[in-house]
Amino acid sequence: MRLGEEIEVEIEKGKTLFVKLVSISEPRSDGTRVVYFELNGQRREVVVRDHNISSDVLARPKKRSG
Repeated sequence: MRLGEEIEVEIEKGKTLFVKLVSISEPRSDGTRVVYFELNGQRREVVVRDHNISSDVLARPKKRSG
């Protein structure tokens, strides 16, 4: 998505989510960025790994239980 772009995602018949990309932060030292978006008009944020950024921080995935 591009900044300011809004898309509709139909999750099931009669239920549609409206997602708008608001902004993307500058890269953080751990190779992640914070993505800010609106979901049905409610502001949300999520931290995502940017694989185009090199980082000296070693990522350690959490062990899955079970």
